[in-house]
Amino acid sequence: APSFTELMAAVSDAALGNLLFDLRTKLANNATQVRDVEQLIRIKEREIRKCELTNTNLKKVEEETAASKETAKIYKGIGNVYVQTELKDVVKENDGKVESLKEDISALKKKEAYWRKQLRESENNLAEIQRAGQSFVVQKESGKS
Repeated sequence: APSFTELMAAVSDAALGNLLFDLRTKLANNATQVRDVEQLIRIKEREIRKCELTNTNLKKVEEETAASKETAKIYKGIGNVYVQTELKDVVKENDGKVESLKEDISALKKKEAYWRKQLRESENNLAEIQRAGQSFVVQKESGKS
């Protein structure tokens, strides 16, 4: 079986250039995918934090109004309109949103792991081709003398 160096000798410079270009393009694409997924995870984590803070504040309002035996008036924005809503319904809705966001983050973390693996493979492939190309050039030059 031919060695990698012998295979490199058989590959034309144009084909090698195309291969390197394709590997670099794939590397850049994989890096972009990793950054995009990381950004989506951060956005969803901020949304979770926002829902949790809202629920914390709503529970404080509930405790304060329970002590005074009044009912808190909570208004929820729907488009350009605000509708009076039960406090417990808003809390329940936020809890549901948090669970949904956590599921989304879990799926995104799997995607992130996939793209990180692809990125590592692209980096390794590119490094291997570059090392092989350098050793091939050195062998080719030493064979000329």
